[in-house]
Amino acid sequence: MTFKISVVMPVYNAEKELNAAIDSIINQSLGFENIELIIVDDCSTDNSRNIIIDYANEYDNIVPVFLDENSGLPGKPRSLGIKYASADYISFLDSDDELIIKFKWLNNYYAYEKIIELDCMTIVI
Repeated sequence: MTFKISVVMPVYNAEKELNAAIDSIINQSLGFENIELIIVDDCSTDNSRNIIIDYANEYDNIVPVFLDENSGLPGKPRSLGIKYASADYISFLDSDDELIIKFKWLNNYYAYEKIIELDCMTIVI
């Protein structure tokens, strides 16, 4: 399947916020079928892993990745997520953040990039 954008989400012990973060991606106006969500769990010790598995079982475009050891920083999960990304455009969302649906962020982001036809882009985190 071809996706318009890949979203990489590093996760560590985020069971309280994780559902809201994932749902904010699922509900984007771009249409979740156009989004690849790569969730990289950094060896969480809470229920995050089970939440990720439940979503991945429900949606084919959610790619779960589980690290065997905690890296201690979100950089390693982000970098690993990039390797799994298949879309031309990649974005990042931390597991304790949400994309506000009313701003249609991913849809506008993708449209803007297509209009100006950038070969590459930098996302400041």
